Amino acid sequence: MLLEIIELDGPGHLRLKGELDLSGEDALTAAIETARASEGQLRLDLSELTFMDSSGLRVILRAVLSSNGSGPVVLERPSSAVRRLLDVALPTGAPGLEVRE
Repeated sequence: MLLEIIELDGPGHLRLKGELDLSGEDALTAAIETARASEGQLRLDLSELTFMDSSGLRVILRAVLSSNGSGPVVLERPSSAVRRLLDVALPTGAPGLEVRE
């Protein structure tokens, strides 16, 4: 399943559904840039993301680096597959990145 990006209830709140790999990197980058135009906190609901590789993580970490003081990038309800990647790649977390179960 390809990546689907759904705008949720408020500015900067997106749900990612499907698989996030290199093929979805550009679409997610564009969606994040659009969401950032609202100048709110970026929140990504990852509950329906069945797969994410390092290219998806790279997009998220770039968003953290470009947050410009708008608060942490929040990853909401990561799926078990995403949680495993985060645990392996960022075992102690990352500044500016918040994970909410």
